[in-house]
This record gives sequence, structure tokens and C-alpha cells, in this order.
Amino acid sequence: HDETYTGFAKTADGAWYYCTKGVADLTAKGFIRGKAEGGRDAWWLCSGGRILLTKTGAVRGTAKGKTGWWSVVGGRIASTPTAARRTATELYYCDKTGFHDETYTGFAKTADGVWWWFSKGVSDRNANGLKKRVINGTTYWFNVKKGQVDTNTRLALGTIGGVKAYWYVNDQGRVVKNAYGIVSDTRGTWYVHDGKVDTTKTGWVSYHDSKYYVVKGKTVRKSIFIGDSRTAMMEGAVNAASLSSQDIEPTLWSSMNGKGYDWFKKTGFSQVSSSMDMATDVFILMGVNDIRMSFEVWGEVDIARIGNRYCSFFEQQQVRDLASGGTHFYFVSINPVVESLGWTDTIVALNSYIKDHLPSWFSYVDTYSALRKDESKMIFADRVHYDNATSLTIYDLLRSAKTNTSLR
Repeated sequence: HDETYTGFAKTADGAWYYCTKGVADLTAKGFIRGKAEGGRDAWWLCSGGRILLTKTGAVRGTAKGKTGWWSVVGGRIASTPTAARRTATELYYCDKTGFHDETYTGFAKTADGVWWWFSKGVSDRNANGLKKRVINGTTYWFNVKKGQVDTNTRLALGTIGGVKAYWYVNDQGRVVKNAYGIVSDTRGTWYVHDGKVDTTKTGWVSYHDSKYYVVKGKTVRKSIFIGDSRTAMMEGAVNAASLSSQDIEPTLWSSMNGKGYDWFKKTGFSQVSSSMDMATDVFILMGVNDIRMSFEVWGEVDIARIGNRYCSFFEQQQVRDLASGGTHFYFVSINPVVESLGWTDTIVALNSYIKDHLPSWFSYVDTYSALRKDESKMIFADRVHYDNATSLTIYDLLRSAKTNTSLR
């Protein structure tokens, strides 16, 4: 027993007590300096002679010759700038000595790693928007929401360098001035360039192998058409029509003359699938060549076989995931051919089969019936293909099908 010892000592169960002349002083309280947990020479918060190792927050007391509020972390006064919690709703900024600085305005971090904005040394829950922080001589901007650095918002409105814009914010709440890409928020999906929404941009942009159409920085819904030679002729008709900007929408095309399901599965779908997103309408115009090839090879058409091949593809997980992510899928009816081919009954039967077996995330667009209702407007260029005017009629029907449910 050392009757001369004054300082901290540890019990067998890990508690630290302040001792005076070799005896635990159970009256000791407040901040006491000495070596304790971890061999640290620090100011420790005591009560009943025992260090309050679990205490973290703002505590009022006297230490280092000053009386006021101190930041306590793990029972000792902090030695780095911290945001110390005084109440459930209020924090104090404490400087590198641990003392409350009532003049400070800026950022500070709590013991659990959350950054807050402070005004005159107190957390400011009314603070919102972009706030500046200088780190090692470099200026950074952070997005603040209700006083706390917001790590969830990706686009924040603010002025940096005299430029007011929606700036891209990363998952640490910091503006990234060289950010580039496509970013979504509750207002829509946007094109970001040099860290901010580029409101001067109108046109196609590419990002991560996907194509997006942008109008003044905001992406708009685009259409993708996948089909055979009749789809290729529709594309030509649309391009030849020189439609005004309000009459034509951003469109991608994937087509191949004389092809059916095998091409669709291996190439037609995959070469545009990377551009399918929450702002995409996909129209699939296939089937007429599957009928032709069946007649040529077998002399008859297995309706169920053709229909099941397409519908099974539409059930694949990749298509399901795209649909759940916001891509809208439409299967377009196989449109009429000249009567002399003798395919009419087969087309009607295959249309009916596919319509009845499509998965729930597909809409069926009945352009076949729409064309039959006014056959005077259905002009053939040959036995299978249409003239430009008819191709444009089908194009317009498909565009209207997105809002006109009577075609589905």
C-alpha cells in the first residue's frame, strides 16, 4: 500500500478511480488531470471519485484554468475540434483545447462522425444549402440540410464562384466540381457536366454505354424501336419527313431486313438494351418474318412455338429488372400484308396468342386493327412493306399508344 500516491488507479474490473494518499477519494468530482485509460495524460471527468469513461458530450466545469462548457469524449476532454452534444437537439463547437468557442462559425464533427454547421459556436438547425469549408488550403462546398451535412441529396441548388446552379453532391455531402454523367433526383433525371446540371445542353449524350436525350439539361423520355425491314422503312420515313422538333421525339432504332426471333434474341435487343432506363419506351415490332420463314421451311406455322419464344424472352430476368426500373415495354401487333400472300388468318392468330401470353409488364399495341379500320390509308410499297405515309401513320399510332389506352 503506497500511502503517498495521488492520481488515478485502475480496479480489477476496469474502473478508474482518483486516489489521494493511496486511498480512493470518493468525493472527487469534475475535471481532474492525470494519467488513466490508455496511459493518456488528460483531463478526466469524475463523479464519486470514478472516471466516467462512457460519458461523451458537452459538460460544464472547470479545467485548464477556465470555467465553461467542455467537449468530453470517452470521459476525457477532447484534444481535437469537435461538435459536442449539449442536449438532444443542440450541439456546441469546442476547439482543439476542448473548450466551447462562442465565436466559431463553420463545420464540426460529432464523436459519431456526423458533420454539422455551427453559427457562433452552436449547431444551426436552420442552416440549409451549400456551405464552404477550407481543408489544408483547398476550398470545398458541402450541402447542408437542417444544420447537418446531407449525404442523401445528389443535386443541390447553390451559388459557387458566382454561378447559381444545381450542383452534384457525392455520398459524403460534398460538391464534386468535375462530376460528369446522368443523375436523378425527385425532380427528374439530369445531365451533369463540370459538376453541375448543364442547362445549355440539348441533344444526345452518352454515359456508361447508354444514350440519353437531353433538353436544357433534363433527360426526356426516349423511344426505342426494335424490328425487321418494316421498322427500317419506318425509320427512313421518319427521317425523310423532316419533322419539327415538337413532332419528333428522341428515338433509337434497331432493325435488320428479313430477320425474326433468332436475330432479335442475339442482336436486336442486346444492341440497344444498355440505353434502356426509367425514361425509355421500347416498341418491339417482330413476327412477320417468323411467319414467312415457317411457311418457307415447313409449309405451315406453329403459332404457339413462335409466340412462346418471344414471350419466354420477355420473361427473362434482365427484362423484368428493366421493367421494374421504369422501362416501359410494348409489343406491337404484326401488321397486315397483302391478301394474296394468304397470311391474314395466321397473323391474326399469332397476334391473339402473343397478346394473351405477354407478361404483365408488357403492353400490347393493336395497330393491326387500327390499320384495318381505314384501309384507304394503308398503302403497300410491295406485298409486305408500306409506303412512307403509312409508315408514319404507324409511327404516330405507337407514339399515341403511350397515353391512348384504347390501342392497347
